[in-house]
Amino acid sequence: MNCLVQCGSRVPWKHGLAVVALLLSLPPMQAAEPKADAIDRLMQAYANTVGFQGAVLVADKGTVILQKGYGLANVELDVPNTPETKYRVGSLTKQFTAMLVLQLVAEGKVRLDGKLSEYVPEYPKGTGERITIHQLLTHQSGIPNYITPEFLAKRSREFFSPMDLAKVFWERPLDFEPGAKYSYTNSGYHMLGIVVEKVTGKPYEQALRERILDPLDMRDTGYDHTEAILLRRAAGYTKTPKGLQNAAFGEMSIPYAAGGMYSTVLDMRKWDAALYTEKLLDKKHLDLMFQPAVKIGADRAYGYGWMFSTLTLAGSGQKLPVIEHFGGIIGFTSMMMRLPEDRSLIVALANILGVEWGGATRGIAQILHGEQPEMPKKPAK
Repeated sequence: MNCLVQCGSRVPWKHGLAVVALLLSLPPMQAAEPKADAIDRLMQAYANTVGFQGAVLVADKGTVILQKGYGLANVELDVPNTPETKYRVGSLTKQFTAMLVLQLVAEGKVRLDGKLSEYVPEYPKGTGERITIHQLLTHQSGIPNYITPEFLAKRSREFFSPMDLAKVFWERPLDFEPGAKYSYTNSGYHMLGIVVEKVTGKPYEQALRERILDPLDMRDTGYDHTEAILLRRAAGYTKTPKGLQNAAFGEMSIPYAAGGMYSTVLDMRKWDAALYTEKLLDKKHLDLMFQPAVKIGADRAYGYGWMFSTLTLAGSGQKLPVIEHFGGIIGFTSMMMRLPEDRSLIVALANILGVEWGGATRGIAQILHGEQPEMPKKPAK
């Protein structure tokens, strides 16, 4: 009897022809959705459901697979966001301040166990002689956070020199004994900016430009000034119960070394790439930057300008190390996530505040590792 061989079995020929006909009638198998398309679909969902607007860059294993803007950089002028749009990055500034400090440590000009009063002798000695540079970098200084709703409500329009602003908080009692615990405070990084100025003899902005931005050709990044005209600068917005509104005015001398920078997703990619090299800092001190120093709850830690956590893959249960930081400033939010095991990167810079899009970077990381992300839902009215 004539037979058709299929999948290792011998099937009568008339049945084999029926199987072939059935296979030919089926629709073609769909290829897996490309990662870039899946990420774009996720971010479009965040734009459509919760109102995300900004720019996103994603590198998969070191190769950029998506760089795209969503929504408008200027709503009133109908100007779209693009990868070249400049955004205020808020607390992503802290990683640059930490790099400046570690460069000075590597040069023997600053010691991590050195006391604040050694570098800023004007600081009240009763507390300055108890606080170390390490404690400032890791939010263990106990210095009260100067950026509070009350302060912003009364003084957000005032210009401050770094020293004048430090005097707003440095006479207050410490929240706790230095080194006793972790408590996130912009005041510690403000003081680190002053340390940089004192040791280098240059304004923070100049030290930042000469030591980091120019060597990395980060031409679209800098310390922001309220009055400066920046080509392709995004306007900031706030989502309120009444709808989208222009962000309130905020004097940019206030965030200073804790949150005063602007950048683009393209420049933040240059920064990420440099952190895998010794172009800015030797390996010994780079390792210090990326060493978790203090625990934050059960599954997170803080180092020098970075947070450390893990991403658990639902399919395999694998735990991926994550290095990240978040930023928020009037009218803007930002997120940067590094997956060092495979050199993947997710940067999202947004010109909107009051929108819940914090799950986006984790969702993108899931897509990069072959998993389905949780899609955003419209907020309840």
